[in-house]
Amino acid sequence: MVVTGSELALTNVASVTTAVSDSNATNDTFTLVTRAATEGGVTAAISKESNKCKDKKGIETCKLKANLEVVNTSGIEVLAMHIRFFLSDNATFEGEETDTFLGDDNVKKLKAGKSKRLKVKATLIDNPTGKFLLAVDDNDNVLASQLIP
Repeated sequence: MVVTGSELALTNVASVTTAVSDSNATNDTFTLVTRAATEGGVTAAISKESNKCKDKKGIETCKLKANLEVVNTSGIEVLAMHIRFFLSDNATFEGEETDTFLGDDNVKKLKAGKSKRLKVKATLIDNPTGKFLLAVDDNDNVLASQLIP
């Protein structure tokens, strides 16, 4: 799991059952908040995006290329990360049913303060100009987005 931000929090909600009768259902749940260190996390930025379209025998195809720079800004090593790339009408990941999957890549581990460059390449039938390239983690969080020129 990759968590980003200056305040990292994980909230768990659990149900409690008891043999004692209680008509107030709110007494049957509690919230446990676990806070992680606030040293940062992982940041990512898309760069060197290019979009080249050609007409071949009356069919336009476009080649989209970009780099994703993943930086570990925390004080600890980040273990395996799986990053998926999508083409979207906006900067929000709305799911694989709505956004177009372009490919994926992995970062095996990333030491504190280090970075890793990933590349995405895709051949598309539709011109992606005006759409967004998204880098999404396994928790469906958008790590980076870039408008395609």
